[in-house]
Amino acid sequence: YNVLLRTLRSLRMQFILVAKRQGKQILEIPVPIRRNKRDIMNIQTLYLAIKRRRERNLYERLEQEMLTLTLYQSQSPTLRQRNLYMAKVYEERVN
Repeated sequence: YNVLLRTLRSLRMQFILVAKRQGKQILEIPVPIRRNKRDIMNIQTLYLAIKRRRERNLYERLEQEMLTLTLYQSQSPTLRQRNLYMAKVYEERVN
């Protein structure tokens, strides 16, 4: 249970990018996410990460994904993807 909570906390996203039109340009504006929507997005992200794994059995997929998200965070493609997205959000926040 604690591992699952720690994993979901590491996947937490505070903002999403929403396309807004300003004149002829379309800008991506960071918008805060409500808490219940954030929890739903965390679970969906974890589910998709487990689904994308190539192991044969579900328990092997779960085991490998939990290991990479908790112990081997530098090797986790899910966390890398999240970090790239958050870098883009913070870059747009500055602009």
